[in-house]
Amino acid sequence: AYKVGILWSPTKDDIVATNKAEKLNPGDVGYTDPDSALAIVVPGWEISDDDPVEKWNAILEHPQIVFARTSPQQKLVIV
Repeated sequence: AYKVGILWSPTKDDIVATNKAEKLNPGDVGYTDPDSALAIVVPGWEISDDDPVEKWNAILEHPQIVFARTSPQQKLVIV
């Protein structure tokens, strides 16, 4: 989502990929901690009506969230 402009910050996966592509390890100059990601993409298949509150808190702590490939039922859960 970051690469196509939906998000203005990279996700954890984007940061991991960039660190790997640039062969950066923790402690290296230019290394970015993936846990510092401001954005998250949540695919629909990871959403269900019995998800614990802790999971939702972890998702909602990100200032940028994209819910991808969601069904009508999953959209009701999100709302």
